[in-house]
Amino acid sequence: MILIEGIAFGTEGGVPAGYARCAAGRSLLRGHSPDRLPEWYGPEVGGSGNNRFDWPGVRGATDPGVCYLAVGLEGVLLERVIRDRDVSALSRVTLHRDHAVTTAVPTRDLLLIDWVVTLKTKYQLEVDDISHPPPYTSSQDLARQWYEAPHPLPVDGILYMSRFGPAHACLALWDRTRGALAWGTTQALDEQRGALETACDRLGLGLIR
Repeated sequence: MILIEGIAFGTEGGVPAGYARCAAGRSLLRGHSPDRLPEWYGPEVGGSGNNRFDWPGVRGATDPGVCYLAVGLEGVLLERVIRDRDVSALSRVTLHRDHAVTTAVPTRDLLLIDWVVTLKTKYQLEVDDISHPPPYTSSQDLARQWYEAPHPLPVDGILYMSRFGPAHACLALWDRTRGALAWGTTQALDEQRGALETACDRLGLGLIR
């Protein structure tokens, strides 16, 4: 059984099988550029999606934008900072200059498509099918299908594991969640004292200036 604090799967969370519930009040982390507001759902209308669950092709005016968040700081580091690079240490100077992090707290429960527990049983997909490096053609098309599919309840996004490291949960939230997240204070990523050191230790990374 996979345990993620504040997230319950299927009937244990009071939702149908194949879905997960992120409880209101559960803190999430948004990694973003220092010059961009955290509550950004991309890509811009008229732009092409570059990320794993973005709208495929050019985003139209009625297509959803996506905001990516992580359950913990390890997810922020993997998804935003490390990605495909082979690194043994992170620079505090670079983390301060290029990366910011903001806490987001859902003000209501979020209903998520569960790509963690029921990947094979419901969707009959292997991890390799949609975990490969970009271009993210398969995963973007799958996200579009999930967005357009009928659901028993309104769905807010996708719960998934980072492809850059093991067992770090992330959320891809559609812009229907705009207004359902309370945003905290933005800090440079290197200012996450204590939490940053712990996250790096868990990922086997050092910290340098």
